[in-house]
Amino acid sequence: WAFLNSDTLKCSPDIASLVISKNLETISGSAFKDNQISSLVFNGLDDNTGKLKEIWGSAFENNQISELYFPKTVTTLGKDSFYGNPIQVLTIEECNTTICSSTFSGNDYFGSQIKTLTIESGEIGKNAFSTYV
Repeated sequence: WAFLNSDTLKCSPDIASLVISKNLETISGSAFKDNQISSLVFNGLDDNTGKLKEIWGSAFENNQISELYFPKTVTTLGKDSFYGNPIQVLTIEECNTTICSSTFSGNDYFGSQIKTLTIESGEIGKNAFSTYV
């Protein structure tokens, strides 16, 4: 798939683990919203063969993701795309990524805070980490 959205994929709300194909380029808004995803792996991360460029708004909102490592190819993380996840480790390396407003907001509902944050370059939108400031 080059494009994945909530209309083309009807998921069980009980998804706990998800592996994203290295050939996927875009994850549309709300594609995996309100699941139980705790493990999210982007294939192609280790050998730089992944093609993922965009994760649109609310794509992974309200899940259980605690660690995120983005491939170098990702250029856009949409508004609220990871809202409401107990993220503790976040790595965005060697890319020019735009982090839109409220991308990682709402994570304090779980009593967690990002303990390790690595962002090497890019643009960070208003309130992208509002619950951590």
